[in-house]
Amino acid sequence: MNTLKKLLTPLLLIGLCIPTFAQSVELVKTYEISKAAKKGTLDYVKYDAEQGIYELNYVTKSTEKKARFEIYLFDEDFNFIEMMEEEIEFEKAKEKYKWFRFRGNYEATAMTVENNMAGQIVLKQGAWVTKYDWNNGVYWTSFKVMKKEKPKDDEGRRMMMLSYRTDAPQQTISYFGWSWLYPPKTKNFSDLTGDVSILCQVWPKIFKDTDPIYKYAVQRWGADDFSLKMEDDFDFDYPQTVVYSSVLGNGDFVAIFAPTGGAGYGKTADPNPLNWTYLHANSFTGEILHRETFESPASYWKIHDVTLLEDGDIYIYGEANDNANTKYYNVQVGKSKATSFILAKVANNKTQYVHKTMLEEFEAKLQAPPEQKKTPAYNGKRFQLGGIQELSNGDIMISGQNYKDKEDGRQFLDVMVFHFNDQGVLKAQYGLNTLESNKYAKAVFTESLFWETPDGNGAYWIIMEVAGMKTSMFGGDSRALNYARVGKIDLGSATVGAMEPLGQDKGERYFLENSFPILPLNEANKLVFFGTDKGGRTLWFARMPMI
Repeated sequence: MNTLKKLLTPLLLIGLCIPTFAQSVELVKTYEISKAAKKGTLDYVKYDAEQGIYELNYVTKSTEKKARFEIYLFDEDFNFIEMMEEEIEFEKAKEKYKWFRFRGNYEATAMTVENNMAGQIVLKQGAWVTKYDWNNGVYWTSFKVMKKEKPKDDEGRRMMMLSYRTDAPQQTISYFGWSWLYPPKTKNFSDLTGDVSILCQVWPKIFKDTDPIYKYAVQRWGADDFSLKMEDDFDFDYPQTVVYSSVLGNGDFVAIFAPTGGAGYGKTADPNPLNWTYLHANSFTGEILHRETFESPASYWKIHDVTLLEDGDIYIYGEANDNANTKYYNVQVGKSKATSFILAKVANNKTQYVHKTMLEEFEAKLQAPPEQKKTPAYNGKRFQLGGIQELSNGDIMISGQNYKDKEDGRQFLDVMVFHFNDQGVLKAQYGLNTLESNKYAKAVFTESLFWETPDGNGAYWIIMEVAGMKTSMFGGDSRALNYARVGKIDLGSATVGAMEPLGQDKGERYFLENSFPILPLNEANKLVFFGTDKGGRTLWFARMPMI
């Protein structure tokens, strides 16, 4: 991904407002920081809940051996308390400030894996090399290849990778979003094995294997000597096509298979093209944790994602075409027009539901904010899906966005949210026109996330509008100019209220801080948006009740 898109990637925010938006922002404060802090990076935000004090840590490079810190303290009403300065050697700074991301430049032996043009696994032994970029305060990691190998099974069959997980350097997670809830996850190089786990498909030998049923396996390969440390095979009664495979948030493998059929398969094919299989495996032990056959509502289901939530529930969702359910998935790959949408839930190693919603139902349940003159809608084509969120009552929110393809790339348009109940039945689709239509806003997908009201009857919807891009010849203070739009959804009636922008008053425009757009607060029923003016010199705090 290029630097522009990295800076413009919409912040994953969760926010809320009160029913009458004009009354929602209860407190706004601003404060001007130093020129040095403006040109540096906000590396860390700390909130002392007992004392009600915010600590903002700005870091700049002082010399080749030292870093300069400016620490700003504010009370819980954002009144300035004091600013502390310090210049300290990098090695001492790492010990004093555990959050300090600079760890020097490193190199560690590890392995990567990919499929070549022929679809065969290629293992690459080498080293992960990381370098720290002072312009934006992040690490850049690259892989230096030393040796390659094309592994085969015990009988000399080629293998194709479906998914993989590597025990490789992960310097830090992204600071976008609720960074105070998700502290940096780092892994020391001394803890790395560099090994690779692979979910793969074993190809039959041409003219030698008469069995057309492909075999599958979970394997773990050692980075030091290309040794096969673990392997667990599995197969099917009929030939299968891999519809989807990925790595879940906890590192496990997940894959979904559909029967393979059509010309040349004859009686070897599963007589039911809707007889699909869900598989969940531990990527490091190879153990099959959950394998289940289920009836797919459509023989062509373009699965967008399989998401593991914090409570252990797994959701599978994507567009589908059920005009030819007697045909097999593999002969329909490439269909562009969707006639329906499928949402499935897996919990406690059992499929809870697999529900299909037709396009006609989306049209019948279309909702929009009251201020909109036109209501965009999902029509089954040129649509990109986003993330999923489960509410406490079991309702599901899935975001998406219409787009059009141009010669210079994809341009994103209207924002959608699909609102389902706890059984996967559609309650409403919400169509929203974005306010910004500049080239930067069109270049990135707009995420939608939600926060519930304390009574559980409503949820607040936030999207990130991209007003533009501020660049600098020095690079240090280049940033996306993002601001939030917030509206309230009534979960019972499945309707949405006005979507209003934050910090965009005439003459005074403020844009969310790219790394820490929302700050913590003692009171669970309030939220703090945090940003600066366009120049990045004046801090902006806006506190909102969550009722």
